[in-house]
Amino acid sequence: MSEVVEQTPSSENISVVLVGTRKGGNIGAVARAMKNMGLERLKLVGPREQVTEECRMMAGKAIILVNSADVYSSLDDAVARDHLIIGTTSLRKRERSQRIYTPREIAPLVREQAGSQRVALVFGPERRGLSDNQLACCQYLVSIPSNPEHPVLNLAQAVVVLTYEIFI
Repeated sequence: MSEVVEQTPSSENISVVLVGTRKGGNIGAVARAMKNMGLERLKLVGPREQVTEECRMMAGKAIILVNSADVYSSLDDAVARDHLIIGTTSLRKRERSQRIYTPREIAPLVREQAGSQRVALVFGPERRGLSDNQLACCQYLVSIPSNPEHPVLNLAQAVVVLTYEIFI
């Protein structure tokens, strides 16, 4: 049995930003995950597909989030009005050495900032994630601990894990 999570006022200031999403079904699944966690603001950066039959099927009643999503040509444009930008990444070698937080570690900062400022949670393409240049746009990086032999979560799983930690 699942427990109902009430939408908090701070959720209005949190957006999920999907960069270079390849499949409309993944966008639909993310929209459903967002709706489960009380989020309404979806931003898409250069999606290959958007509203497809698979997207509609995966989104269910959350298709409204896909239909109202803002679409941008660059990550810089998508996050231009946001104050706190959190990028998600796997634990791979990068050119920058920046601390990587877990969802549980970053959640208090997101809750605090979202009370009065806009926060963007940025997720990269399915196959490769965010590039080093895209990660450089982010003030904080988050990685979800997982099995080192199979460390990659799909987009909706990553969204629900991060947002769950924010809203518990």
